[in-house]
Amino acid sequence: MTSAGSTHSSAHREAIRTARSVVVKIGTTALTTPSGVFDAGRLAVLVEAIEGRMRAGSDLVIVSSGAIAAGIEPLGLSKRPTDLANKQAAASVGQVALVNAWSSAFAVYNRTVGQVLLTAHDIAMRVQHNNAQRTLDRLRALHAVAIVNENDTVATNEIRFGDNDRLSALVAQLVGADALILLSDIDGLYDGDPRKASPDNPARFIPEVGAQGDLDGVVAAVAATWAPAAWPRSCLRRCWLPMPGCRCCWPPRRMPLRH
Repeated sequence: MTSAGSTHSSAHREAIRTARSVVVKIGTTALTTPSGVFDAGRLAVLVEAIEGRMRAGSDLVIVSSGAIAAGIEPLGLSKRPTDLANKQAAASVGQVALVNAWSSAFAVYNRTVGQVLLTAHDIAMRVQHNNAQRTLDRLRALHAVAIVNENDTVATNEIRFGDNDRLSALVAQLVGADALILLSDIDGLYDGDPRKASPDNPARFIPEVGAQGDLDGVVAAVAATWAPAAWPRSCLRRCWLPMPGCRCCWPPRRMPLRH
């Protein structure tokens, strides 16, 4: 795994650039205005870049956050809810708006999208794992775009921890991806929240993860501004240790997805 700002090897850059099977995780802040309102225009810009990558020959699966943000306005809420029940209600309403936005944006390019709601438990159970894998493989074979999100009605891990970072790693393993690209408001992996860093308590930037020792001392994986930055180290080790054959990176926020 490589973070933005690290010294990428040419082989790593080339592997990301030419990867055929790619999972792209898109964080909440990539789909919202600075005030946290869902922005379909920002989504459309991302779809344009994703379409370019797909036309160049890559099969993409999108792991999309943003359901809670998309549910705020339809429910008449003044801000993002803080309690779990209202977050789940907002996610339930917002998931409909979110998938409709993805569908409308991809329709411009004559592409169909399919919604896939998963939980970490689904992927861990053999029958559910096989069903999800078969569905994702078939969607790609039919040239449809899978839009994956956590099923927040029955699971809350990604609401509490990670803004779908953990789920995207599991999906990359599920589909045997060649590359996992994570788009969020933080350019890389740190051992603490860089927004809360101070001279007495700095956040160490981790440029690359190639072995378990590279995660020594890591106590948090930072995701989007709206997500708690508090993953247990055990989760990090399970999800972010290198996946055989899969390159993983946090690109700079403005890095294009095209070849």
